[in-house]
Amino acid sequence: MIDGAFIYEDDLSNILIATGDLFSPLAEFGRSDGAGVVLTPMCDLAQEKIEWVKMALAIPFKTYLSEVLIPEVLKSEKEFQGEIYKDPKAFGQSYLNNEEKRDNTKTLRLVKEMQRVLKNITPRRPAHYYLPGQHDPTQGFLVDFSLILSVPCEELKRLTPRLRLKSPWREQLLSRYVGYSSRVGTLDYSDESICKAIKGFYPELTEEQINKKMR
Repeated sequence: MIDGAFIYEDDLSNILIATGDLFSPLAEFGRSDGAGVVLTPMCDLAQEKIEWVKMALAIPFKTYLSEVLIPEVLKSEKEFQGEIYKDPKAFGQSYLNNEEKRDNTKTLRLVKEMQRVLKNITPRRPAHYYLPGQHDPTQGFLVDFSLILSVPCEELKRLTPRLRLKSPWREQLLSRYVGYSSRVGTLDYSDESICKAIKGFYPELTEEQINKKMR
């Protein structure tokens, strides 16, 4: 079984800065719980000629759960709608930290969405990449490729990484970022054109039947 203890380096002294290093905290990201994950390729870092290091924001997975996932998944529950509408982050934090508030039926709704994040196979958002906790499964981080900053290399040289990814996870992290940043945006195909395509294969179906199934 692969877990956080397996994917991180134990020795942080052999390379000064490496792709996949997680530094925390970093004031540049504007939040006390925020960390930065190095995205600059190893070939550039090895030359030690660069002045700036590209980093993505990483927030504690607990924070992601309370601020994003829990409010999004449970917002359809009528008994929670008032609280979530008023302050979704406060509701998420309360639900996560108060076992008496939780209900197994509702909590199980979170399991499917959580596994999509934790498995790193089909993330809920293309910009996200999950880093598990090294020794505690609740101490993981969620990397957000949509929040990128450049940090002075000299600043990072004075710090010790909190975590360092092994190969091939550091390459996977970089590959996911490149895939996300190189996406080409296009307009969505219309429901009308999709309906026509489906009807072309199954002419016995009516447009009303097809559109009803597409809703």
